[in-house]
Amino acid sequence: MHTTFSSSPAEFVMVLSFFYWAITIVVNVCFAVAVMWDANALPGARKPIFVGPGIWFLGTLLGGIFVAAAYWVMHHSRLNDAVPMGRTDAP
Repeated sequence: MHTTFSSSPAEFVMVLSFFYWAITIVVNVCFAVAVMWDANALPGARKPIFVGPGIWFLGTLLGGIFVAAAYWVMHHSRLNDAVPMGRTDAP
């Protein structure tokens, strides 16, 4: 059996497109799982804002890194008053 590989530009673009979407899906799933784990682990005073961990998971799964960044800003940055200030004095 003899197999030939065509090197047409359309096939090359299709292969690149496949790898791009495969990597995008893997990254979105990883971010979504990380956001859900973090949302479940937040201490009592800092429970997830607006919606629960499951909705943050779905939002991050669909919105990717942009929703993950919004989650981080809302839950882990100093824009959230419940986040404690770090120590400013050096030991």
